[in-house]
Amino acid sequence: MRRRLRRALAAAGAAAAILAGPLVGSALAAFTSATGASGTFSAASDFAPPSVTAAVIQKTAGGLGGAIGQGRTYRVYANVVDAGNPPTGIATVRADVSAVTPGQTAVVMTAGSYTVAGVSYNYASGTLTAGNPLAEGTRTYSVTAIDVAANASTTLGFVVLVDNTRPVGVSAATTNAGTAGLVEQGDTLTLTFSEPLDPSTILSGWNGSATNVVVRVTAANRSLVTVRNASSSAQLPLGTWDLRNRYVSGTAANFGSAGVPSVMTMSGSQVTIVLGARTSGTPQVGQSTTQTRWTTVTTPTDPAGNSVLATTVLGPAPPTQAF
Repeated sequence: MRRRLRRALAAAGAAAAILAGPLVGSALAAFTSATGASGTFSAASDFAPPSVTAAVIQKTAGGLGGAIGQGRTYRVYANVVDAGNPPTGIATVRADVSAVTPGQTAVVMTAGSYTVAGVSYNYASGTLTAGNPLAEGTRTYSVTAIDVAANASTTLGFVVLVDNTRPVGVSAATTNAGTAGLVEQGDTLTLTFSEPLDPSTILSGWNGSATNVVVRVTAANRSLVTVRNASSSAQLPLGTWDLRNRYVSGTAANFGSAGVPSVMTMSGSQVTIVLGARTSGTPQVGQSTTQTRWTTVTTPTDPAGNSVLATTVLGPAPPTQAF
């Protein structure tokens, strides 16, 4: 009996020594269960590399991702998943963006919680600067992830667009909902640019979906149309449309500041505003005596960070109705 007891204690001590000893090599194992009286253990080694499921380049000014201009600053974001069973944890994540920034083949990325245009990422680089000059076109980059067990994977083929061209205004046009030449609820104003803009540079936090705004038409001899935020406290950077004739008598007419709001949306390169209920002023039937003039401003940018070129866009020759 005593001999059997001594053998059992010796076996237990040996097992404890094994458990306490150092782990050798890079194939880490996690004990998953003990099987009771038999005293045996089961383990699963982590031989699976991490997976990089998504990545995007975004200008440091924020907004949309996927494009950058030469000489502009940006960050790289990625989603990395530890695919081990059981996972041992991510050790390092690095990006090769040498096609965008020469020499940057192993940019360190830091774990965290990040959001780009509503999409979440768990790794991000520091600030980088795109090469200058850098020809327009698509560039590819890769992200490499290594786990604690030294399993590594490199995901190739992530794409960013290099765009160095400034957007310009193309046209300002209306669709009439009622009386020709009369600014009224339901009329539509469409502003067209040469390429899609980053909506957050028009209105902070905007993603292009329907949002409330106020349209103001002044009562001067040449009525001016501007678009303002929902509270009408600030003009949005969509420029000014000169109708070249009087379309409002008395004070300026506001559409959408109360009751039925004016609604702004973006689709592709077009910003469309549908006029809401009139809350002030008295519209009158007008007709442009010369070509209308839409003057753009430089505040909005495209996704690459190129600002709109300030120009004056001429409308069609009269006799045409602005609304």
